[in-house]
Amino acid sequence: MPYEKKGGTHTYSLDSEPAHPAHHHKASLDTLQQDMLGALEYDQKKKQVNDAKLRAVAQRVEYDDFERLVMGAHLKPLKPKSDDLAAVGRPFDGFVMPKLEPSAPSTTQVPLVATAGMDATTTPPAPKSSNEFVRTWRRQCKTTAQRHAYIRQIVPETWPMLFRTELDAAIFDGVVATCGEVLLARANEVKDAPSAATARDDELPWTAALLQSIARINRFDLTLDFADKATMTTLAALFDVLQGDPTAAGQDAQTLAALRAAYTV
Repeated sequence: MPYEKKGGTHTYSLDSEPAHPAHHHKASLDTLQQDMLGALEYDQKKKQVNDAKLRAVAQRVEYDDFERLVMGAHLKPLKPKSDDLAAVGRPFDGFVMPKLEPSAPSTTQVPLVATAGMDATTTPPAPKSSNEFVRTWRRQCKTTAQRHAYIRQIVPETWPMLFRTELDAAIFDGVVATCGEVLLARANEVKDAPSAATARDDELPWTAALLQSIARINRFDLTLDFADKATMTTLAALFDVLQGDPTAAGQDAQTLAALRAAYTV
């Protein structure tokens, strides 16, 4: 900008020499510009998030989908990839290091309670979150055999990690009812035919480990408070079976007694 001084006119910029009188305000101008850009970006993202929430409510999506829509509200869709870009983005086949082949899926099938029309192929995969568990449990696990096969896929020690906040009392009722139907039916079979005891020797230790893990879930006391009376009756019957043969359950008598006290049955 032109600036009058003695001896003539000189054209200044914020970086010129000698310095313009407004040079010392340069940092303030940069800060003001950054603040304005930050405010504009905040308003834009806020509007995008609000629009995403309205779309999610209108579509009546599940909570997981609602969360994804909100978290990705500010993202822009990618353009379709051309043939050239598809070739560039092709996975590296590896010629220096040996190629890593994906491991074959496990063919181990979860033993199921004998039920007409039920096979292992109808068992949903193990859940990765509590929301996925609840959704699958309510929509796909309709029979005792399906529910039992579903929870047998979950390692008992991982239940506190799966349900980090709490275990819903209704889900707890269903899990206990399923374990009760299977284990108590197995116990009756063993009474009638002792040779059937080897059919599922791991049912007792698995049930004991499951009950131990559930007792470590957050707000377990609250879950018990809202549990159904029939659930507490089933729990008492389960502990009777477990304490009847602590060795087969893989626990000592004192541990089972303390666990029973935790369940207040």
